[in-house]
Amino acid sequence: MKNDDASSDGGASSVVPSSVQSDRPVDAIEEGLEEDADDLESDNKGFMDVVFYTIYTLNTSHWLGRSLRLAAFKVAVEFLQLMRIVLTVSFRVLAGIPARLATDSSTAAAEAASIAHILAVEDSGIVQWSKIFQFRLLVIEKGYTAYVIALYIISDLVVANLSYAVAVAWMLKRNKGNNYFTRWLGSVQIFAKMIYTIWFPALLDYLLSPFSCSWMNVSKGGRPYHLDFPEQNCLAMPHVVHMLVAGAVAAVFCAMTLLMALGGCDLDPITRSVLASSDAGATFKILALKICLVIVSSALNGLQRSQVVFMLASAFFVTHNHCWQVPYYNTVVNVVWAGLLASILAMTGLLMQLEFSPPAQLANPTFALSVVWVGALSACCSQTCH
Repeated sequence: MKNDDASSDGGASSVVPSSVQSDRPVDAIEEGLEEDADDLESDNKGFMDVVFYTIYTLNTSHWLGRSLRLAAFKVAVEFLQLMRIVLTVSFRVLAGIPARLATDSSTAAAEAASIAHILAVEDSGIVQWSKIFQFRLLVIEKGYTAYVIALYIISDLVVANLSYAVAVAWMLKRNKGNNYFTRWLGSVQIFAKMIYTIWFPALLDYLLSPFSCSWMNVSKGGRPYHLDFPEQNCLAMPHVVHMLVAGAVAAVFCAMTLLMALGGCDLDPITRSVLASSDAGATFKILALKICLVIVSSALNGLQRSQVVFMLASAFFVTHNHCWQVPYYNTVVNVVWAGLLASILAMTGLLMQLEFSPPAQLANPTFALSVVWVGALSACCSQTCH
């Protein structure tokens, strides 16, 4: 009887309602989804932690902002790079003016064309030394092979610096400090400050230079050749590979430049850093607009009219945001940068006028005055560098 009862109980216990059985797979699926979501959230949190640790690792050194001389050097070099990049476009615009005035036989047109030609030629003469602030122009003179080698050297340095910083940040996060890796941390920080904070306009200009092609030829059924190396087809091997690599590295470089600027913001109003800023939003917008100015000036040379319009818009908004939001604690720094950005805005405005003026207007005194102002700004830039 006991066996029968036991067997009957066992049989009863083994019998599970169909509704319960049908719910178990659903529960298992829901539990699996919850676990996957937790894992994904954990992975995302771990990734963001590494990003924050990396930015913190690269920004722990405040040697740049606390030294007045280094801060002045940073401001001057950044401005001269931006101005040199804009001047390169202005020389290209001036070089095309004689052809636009070729149909006008008047004396005023001949004088205007002569002035424009002289200023355009001076890009390889009087202001040759200023190319150090846009060193791409110096490398291009060495030929396409040297240009490509330098492109990959810059790309490797950017990736190596970022990889090293990520490795150190990961070890610090895990509390697994390794003297072999951390002994060079100071050098990595200095190098990161140099490329992401001081020389970012010239480096970004170089990384974007493979995109400087005659893209208008595509709509006409021609080949888009590189403006500095006409024998290179921008949509053929091997240049297309160089463009893809440079584009990927440039995207990483821009992201790191913006993150470094955000990581350098200081909420302490009595900080000793000359270049300290408390407004992360304003810092991000101003730097992003400077990056847009460099991108447009470097990559849209084949679309000159669109390039000039976007350059003027970028210069206007970066100047407006700086003057409206005054991001720095130091009043002198705010005033100095306002004046420097205003000069870049004036240059882009003059370029806008020269590019869209009809041939009849180019020969009148207004054009001559505009050319004089372009030359004056160029001379001011040159004397400032000296």
